[in-house]
Amino acid sequence: MDASQGRRATLLQQRRDIDSQDAEQSLTATPIDPRPHLILATGIILTLLVLWLVLDYTSGTDDLEWAGSYNTEGPASGVEVAGDYAYVADGAFGLKIIDVSSPNNPQFAGEYRTNDVAYDVATAGGYAYVACEDAGLVVIDVSNPTNPQEVGSYDTTGDAFGVETSSGYAYVADGPAGLAVIDVSNPASPQLAGSYDTEGDAWSLAIAGDYAYIAEKDKGLLVIDVSDPANPLKAGSYDTDDYALGIAIAGSYAYVADYRAGMVVIDISDPTNLREVSSYNIDGYAIGIAVSGSYAYVANYRAGVAVIDISDPKNPKSAGSYGNEGYALDVTVAGDHIYVADGTGGLLVGNFMSEGDGLGIPAPSLAAAVGAVAVIALRRRR
Repeated sequence: MDASQGRRATLLQQRRDIDSQDAEQSLTATPIDPRPHLILATGIILTLLVLWLVLDYTSGTDDLEWAGSYNTEGPASGVEVAGDYAYVADGAFGLKIIDVSSPNNPQFAGEYRTNDVAYDVATAGGYAYVACEDAGLVVIDVSNPTNPQEVGSYDTTGDAFGVETSSGYAYVADGPAGLAVIDVSNPASPQLAGSYDTEGDAWSLAIAGDYAYIAEKDKGLLVIDVSDPANPLKAGSYDTDDYALGIAIAGSYAYVADYRAGMVVIDISDPTNLREVSSYNIDGYAIGIAVSGSYAYVANYRAGVAVIDISDPKNPKSAGSYGNEGYALDVTVAGDHIYVADGTGGLLVGNFMSEGDGLGIPAPSLAAAVGAVAVIALRRRR
């Protein structure tokens, strides 16, 4: 085995390793002492009881439930959703297409067996762009999801682990070879437009505006200006505490899945001067991440998916978690559901509620309201 093969083997091994009704009954069953000096105390006790119940409910682990699942053949490592279909990068078994029009009952639609290990997938304009390790970028026509067909490919110089698309280009996180920018305006004939040789291993990436945000493993977050795809230039970087493996962008912040260091929040308002504003330690290994509204969803390997309230990016808080059977590697949000590539657990589909519903967890305002009603009822008995 030569040096490059040894490094690749090391990289691949690292990747693989990586109740409200009871409260109401308590309120209605509590006898009201008509003596004034006990009324206030009873009200306070009831209020504290309700608040305790709510806080206990919201702090639980594995308290959120999956809506459905589909057991793919290989270790599912990447997932993208477009319309009624989930596209799963399924390791040695290539691309799996799952009909999720009924999220409670995902069904197989089609598949394409790639020539190498499929790690990630992005979709655009009726095509799936698959990052296939040694084989680079593979372009698959998915206009008929039941019969996907390869139409083109581009063999990158490194190991293609991540891919995103934007404005006619596919951006590939190419492992030790860094960033590859591929012109896919003609999907049948992908052409290299530009590249950037990173210091560390480009593991995954996100595209926002004129910038590519790269999770650069042991080097942290790297920001590349791709306003000229033919000439990518470094804008800034931030060295996180552990392995940066996943990245999501929302507004002026980058949310990084930083392996044993959990989630790191970085201010990217000035791409040339990146600043960490907060972090959140989770039980497990943060590998993938998605952001929607006020929540971040972290693919947390064997600990499932951690849900984090990021309504204040400088003060993230736990909002619950989903347990799993496999090992969560990637997560995305579409419509009212989250979709997780769960390794040997295949594809998992989870419900999540709108902002006001707060993932089915009672909002603090509800707790205050219930407590207030208890006190008002007591006062009326005076």
